[in-house]
Amino acid sequence: MPPPPARVSLAPEVLGPHCVDGAWWPRTRGLHRELLPLLRALAPRWDDITRVTVHADMWRPGHRSIQLAGRTIRIFLSDRAESRHTICLLSHGGGCCDLLVVPPPTIQAEAELLLAAAGRPHASRPPAEPRQLHEH
Repeated sequence: MPPPPARVSLAPEVLGPHCVDGAWWPRTRGLHRELLPLLRALAPRWDDITRVTVHADMWRPGHRSIQLAGRTIRIFLSDRAESRHTICLLSHGGGCCDLLVVPPPTIQAEAELLLAAAGRPHASRPPAEPRQLHEH
């Protein structure tokens, strides 16, 4: 049975530079289980992702790369405090996608509010690490 689709919300493309490109609410802390559905969801805008950087404390240890559509996507772990609730995905020739990561145990109502806020125009977008995330 294929994994369920990623729970992700993206800001409109026409906004220009901004703090984050959207938000992602993974179901577990198993990055390898969660990453493929996310990459598929991002493919229409970032179809050639080659590198992913996540905070080491947010995810269970695993392999440092995955295979998707015949290419290797490298996974890098960060220990920088400011990246704790973000994932940075780099696309070959397509720039980068920075997403706010809503921790898996977040209650549904809060997570849905964060996802909705991250998909709004720049002026009403959440900061890279809203206060609610520090509680999880």
